[in-house]
Amino acid sequence: MHILAQHPEVQQRLRLAVQHLRTPTFEQIESCRYLNNVCRELLRFIPPGYIQSACKLSVVSVTNRVALVNDQVNGVTIPKGTVVFIPIAAIHFDETMWGPEADVFDPDRWDNLPETVTNFSYLTFLQGPRSCIGRRFAETEMKVLLAILIQHFKFEEVVKGRRVEKKVMITTRPKDGMYLRVFTV
Repeated sequence: MHILAQHPEVQQRLRLAVQHLRTPTFEQIESCRYLNNVCRELLRFIPPGYIQSACKLSVVSVTNRVALVNDQVNGVTIPKGTVVFIPIAAIHFDETMWGPEADVFDPDRWDNLPETVTNFSYLTFLQGPRSCIGRRFAETEMKVLLAILIQHFKFEEVVKGRRVEKKVMITTRPKDGMYLRVFTV
């Protein structure tokens, strides 16, 4: 809601896109392209989980893997047994993948992704055999809640441009609270 409060034009466009969803079915939620794009972009900006790594880096969104075989990634040799750290937030904002405006909140990017974006460019729920088993449920739950909330409420920042720091917990939370003005629509 904080990101949407910072982008009133996105919030209004989303409100128009979901106005017909009163008691939405799964199929209706999934077919609402702009709602899907907004949710993907929100999750790219703020992955909900901080994954604590083996080296106790709990301040960053990171996960790790152990190389099971000798391998090479981008010309770098990775010997079997090497612990490889994967910085999720860094990947989500990597300009070589997402383009020069990687740090701009733009739900429309999902309609025309750069060729450099792969499944492994978006790691909110990780990928491969260790991806989150609850991904589909979490995404659907988020879309339904957002669609219903945005139909009934408008969100504004209390203090324009105030940065909300993240708190390290099992899920991402605002460190010192998050204040928004909420109006009925």
